[in-house]
Formats: sequence, structure tokens, C-alpha cells
Amino acid sequence: VGFELWQVTAGTLFDDIIITDDEFEAMDFATETFYSRRDHEKEMQKESEALQEEKQNQAMADKFKQQMVDSGAAEKIMAEAKARQEAAEAAEAAGEAHEEL
Repeated sequence: VGFELWQVTAGTLFDDIIITDDEFEAMDFATETFYSRRDHEKEMQKESEALQEEKQNQAMADKFKQQMVDSGAAEKIMAEAKARQEAAEAAEAAGEAHEEL
């Protein structure tokens, strides 16, 4: 028996190969190998995909933050926030001065 495998990427691994004429032996082998690991492997795949998505989202957020800094938008936003804060403080001070009169 021989296998000739053509693959695009080196490093492919194979496991759980059985050659038999006995259908029951094949089912036992599948139960002990494939079916026993299938749910665990699906869960690992979901976790891996979630982690990859989280990394992509973080990379996009980091890129956005850097673009904000590079464009000067961050400084503009901070200046506007500071102006609003100062205006609110001035209005509050004016209200307190009015109450004292």
C-alpha cells in the first residue's frame, strides 16, 4: 500500500489512517479516534476563530487611533472637549455667582 500526496504547502500532518476489510473494526477505530475528538476540535476551532477576529479588531482599532494621531484629529477632538469643559465650568461659575447675588 502506498500513498502519493500532492500538497501546495509543506508540513501537512496525517493521522488516524486505517486500512481494513472489517467494517466493525473500522467503526470502532472511527469511534475511538475521529468521533471522540470531533467536538473538542470544533470547540478549539471556534476559539481560534474568535481569537483571530479579536486580533483583527484590535489591529483595526490601533490603525484607526494611529490615523487619528497622524491626521491631527485627536488634537482637534481633545481641544474641542477641553473647550466644552471650560464652557461648562464657566457656566457653572456664572450660575454660582448669580445665586450669591
